[in-house]
Amino acid sequence: MLSSWKNALRYGLIWTLLGVYLSIARTSEQTDSDIPWWVTWYTEMTAAYLLGLIFPLVKKYYELPYFSHWSALGQWLRHVAILPVVILLICVLMDVVRYPFYAYLPAAYGMDHYLWLNEYFSKRILLEWPRIGVIYLSMILAIFYRKEELRRGEEKQRSIQVQSELSSLQLLQLKSQLRPHFLFNTLNMISDKIVTDPLLAEGLLQELSDLLRYYLAQSETSQVKLSQEMTILHSYLTILQKRFPSQIHYKESIADELLHQNVPSMLLQPVLENAVMHTIHHSRGEVSISLKIIMYEGNIHIEMTNTLPTVKQALASLGIGLKSVHKQLELLYGDEGKLTLDIDHNRARLEIVFPATEAEA
Repeated sequence: MLSSWKNALRYGLIWTLLGVYLSIARTSEQTDSDIPWWVTWYTEMTAAYLLGLIFPLVKKYYELPYFSHWSALGQWLRHVAILPVVILLICVLMDVVRYPFYAYLPAAYGMDHYLWLNEYFSKRILLEWPRIGVIYLSMILAIFYRKEELRRGEEKQRSIQVQSELSSLQLLQLKSQLRPHFLFNTLNMISDKIVTDPLLAEGLLQELSDLLRYYLAQSETSQVKLSQEMTILHSYLTILQKRFPSQIHYKESIADELLHQNVPSMLLQPVLENAVMHTIHHSRGEVSISLKIIMYEGNIHIEMTNTLPTVKQALASLGIGLKSVHKQLELLYGDEGKLTLDIDHNRARLEIVFPATEAEA
């Protein structure tokens, strides 16, 4: 209700300003006239308000479905064709409102008011039609540009929605690629222990089931709290440490206030998997991993460093995991999401940067 009143006041203000402009312009033209200034203002202000009352009718005529398939030229021709009717209607309405006022001011106009109908009205149409015609066509032009602006806005919104849906589909495809990859590696680890260490294999299967429940719960979620990602990262780390006892040395540094920040789902597990699995498989030795997460200048910075056997072998280790993470960042954050990998002798440093957004409570 309040919004409709505000719109009505705003609409009235527009036509009031037009009336003031017309009044000032006409007063400046009649500096040598005997007509009082307030008569001119009454005349022009009533003209502006009547135009304001007619404008919704013009808009209705513009939007008639019958003409919707006409070309742009056809649309303009139909407005030009109806222009004489509009001019006549406006002149009639103006003089109906003004006649009682004119009737008591014959001296101001230099005529007897009984001659008004058969003389002044016909002259008025001849004198006013250019101005009324320009105002009417300006109305049409304003409606046209407003419609075009709304149409472009709707098309942009549809384009954003379609892009968002495509991005969601692509994220789902990435996850569907990543899950079999992760599952294959984990099942390989378990299969190695089924005969030699059944109890360990059973524990690994329990951890794997927890991981799968998490992935199923987050299958259609693009972002989760960092605390949730850390929980699943620790579960996966437990599997790795059981599979490779005494070979993985892990430490992390994460401020507690960052645990409520949003991060892409399934972000950290592929990064850890890439750091551990390929390195251990190449070296059969120990690997030291350090995870650090900070916020800097409105961005989340995730840094993971790990030891490497050799540069050549490390370069060969890049696979579907990191490629999927990079694509995920690109889809969610565009140019603001970055993944960089620096390799220096026997150490790799992976950094992920994306805008910080706090998860809803």
